[in-house]
Amino acid sequence: MANVSNTQASYRPEAGALPFISALFVLLGIGAFIFLFTLVTSDTDFQNAIDRPITYSASGLPAGLNISPTSGDITGVIGSDATGVYTVVVTATSTDPNTTPGQVAFTWTVGDPEDGEADPVSEPPPSPIEVEFPGNQFSDEGERVSVSIEAQDTSDVNIGAVLLAFLRNFGIIVPVLVFSVGVYSIRMGIKLFQRDIVTSMWARQLLLWLAIAGIFGILYGFVNAGNIAGGLIVSLLPWVFLEGLVLFILIWLMRNEHIFEGQETLTSRNTRNAWNLLIPTVIILLLVAARPLEQTFIASLTDQRFAAAREPQFVGFDNYTELLGLRIDHIPCEEASGGGCAVDEDGDRIFPRSRNYLIETVESYRDWGYRPMNEINLFGARWAISARDSDFISAVSNTLLFTVVSVSLELVFGLFIAMVVNSKFPGRGLMRTAMLVPWAIPTVISARLWEVMLRDGRPGVFNQVLLELGIIDQPISWLTSSDWQVLAMVAVDVWKTTPFMALILLAGLQVISRDVYEAADVDGASKVRQFFSITLPLLRPTIGVALVFRTLDAVRVFDVFQVLLGERAFSMATYNYNTLILGQEFGYASAVGVVIFVIILLFTVAYVRILGIGER
Repeated sequence: MANVSNTQASYRPEAGALPFISALFVLLGIGAFIFLFTLVTSDTDFQNAIDRPITYSASGLPAGLNISPTSGDITGVIGSDATGVYTVVVTATSTDPNTTPGQVAFTWTVGDPEDGEADPVSEPPPSPIEVEFPGNQFSDEGERVSVSIEAQDTSDVNIGAVLLAFLRNFGIIVPVLVFSVGVYSIRMGIKLFQRDIVTSMWARQLLLWLAIAGIFGILYGFVNAGNIAGGLIVSLLPWVFLEGLVLFILIWLMRNEHIFEGQETLTSRNTRNAWNLLIPTVIILLLVAARPLEQTFIASLTDQRFAAAREPQFVGFDNYTELLGLRIDHIPCEEASGGGCAVDEDGDRIFPRSRNYLIETVESYRDWGYRPMNEINLFGARWAISARDSDFISAVSNTLLFTVVSVSLELVFGLFIAMVVNSKFPGRGLMRTAMLVPWAIPTVISARLWEVMLRDGRPGVFNQVLLELGIIDQPISWLTSSDWQVLAMVAVDVWKTTPFMALILLAGLQVISRDVYEAADVDGASKVRQFFSITLPLLRPTIGVALVFRTLDAVRVFDVFQVLLGERAFSMATYNYNTLILGQEFGYASAVGVVIFVIILLFTVAYVRILGIGER
């Protein structure tokens, strides 16, 4: 325990400014809420999503009369239970050379001003609108122009459009950060007023970073002075004032540390110092990682098309339900004429076709777009697995199988190679260099080399060798048969990436002191016992790091699948590529990217938990 203050609760004259300091923190929190509210409510796109304007389009114009623009928004806000007058100003021109263009204003009145009852705004007015033109180029009585009104009732707000406008303009991170700062500042102000020593330490740290941010604000004001009407003074004055206020509070808290009560533990101090060091990293991660991921997630909630001018619409989680839509249904056997299940000549039960049975018996099976993917016979019963996007589910299955098998084999082979090259023998340096050759070859080149060896028929090296050895009777279609495609990709990846795994594990092995093994030899421990009791436990953090790195690459695998399999079989990354580039479905592809991120996150958390990396 580190007692950093006096615990007596007596009054001190120096504490007279403490209520003022506490109030400033509370005002900072309230100001954050006001800023967020003002930022949202003043945004034009957000307001338009709530107050959708009435649109007009002019039609049935008399001969020789032109109105520009012929369509647009009617100014004003529709009330759901009130009358209103809305005005449109257009430019009227005539083909008559003796007339000149003039500004024309015509109005549309919602409801009857006399009885105060409004007509439904979703219906057009029953009669044409009279337009009075300046001058008498047409007639003294004016022209009757038919204008059709397409009105939308704002009493029924499109929640999806409002939410999309909010997310696209403000995102998720910025509102959450501003809201968190507001709550934290108010809580800090209350704790400071109670003279809590731990809060005063955190307040000093917060003020220090605000002072650093203020310096950047002053630099920004200096650079941006030419764009402000008041010049350099007006541009710098707010930033200088805020910087001075922050420095004043920071210095006051440092000089009057003795007026606070309580004690700060060593754990609390270390936590505060750790956050102090992590803040720059967190800021960088927010800018280069969290913000792009946020935009990807927002795009996944829309039907946005890639490189299209059409305005995207909010679809919620429809893309995710389409991607992850999966169901398992029981398929009963066909009934025999005498009862029971019908059987074929071999005595096996006869089942109906899964698709036909499910379409007939399951409501909305076809409407939801489900398609049978696979059938499983379990305990004499048949189960049909259906998916809305069977290609994506297959891609997930291929990727997970590829990841689990390849990473497991690379760990075993990599650990074996690392232990071999870690021992002392002649030519060890040459061996360490040679083992990196497969990893150094670009993936596309190595994939093409393997493509030659995996060719169907006798031209393929593998088929030729296996046929000569009598292991197989006929060539295997390594790259075209669904039974062998993923395993072929595993072989290519294991050959190329095992050296990388061995290199990381070799670094971990070299950290282990030789004294530990010498002590084990003295105690009579065998090499196997030393491996399981010394090497593996001490190598566990390194294994965790290697698994995280390799799993990240394996789940995101693209190049090997794209080069060798093309569209015959997908990984999640190649499916994402085809969806975005070939299908032009930006919103749907964004949902695929988010799912890939979640799967990677689950693998990473599992490794950290199982291997206990965070505890070391």
